[in-house]
Amino acid sequence: MPVMQSVIVGIDFSPASASALAHATRLATAAGARLHAVHAPGGAAEGDPGLPDRWERFRGPVVGAADVPLEVLPGPQFQALEEAVHRHGADLLVLGARGEGGAGLGLGT
Repeated sequence: MPVMQSVIVGIDFSPASASALAHATRLATAAGARLHAVHAPGGAAEGDPGLPDRWERFRGPVVGAADVPLEVLPGPQFQALEEAVHRHGADLLVLGARGEGGAGLGLGT
């Protein structure tokens, strides 16, 4: 039986991605897998000086996520997440049901 070694979770700072982070953290911990949080804002991933603090506050309430780094990738969201999945050899991609775009929009939908 294959063992899960790497999990990617998409983060857009929505409540749905907070839920995705919690589930991905739980699954990765149970499997002993590496967890990679990926934020793909679309377009260029230029430095947002407030992003590190925002990430700290966002992941703070999630048990087990304190040491999970956030990787920010440029380009269209789907392509950025696909690239991260391939680069990390991810066995699982976890996305929230809805993101910042609301119902019917975005990758989670």
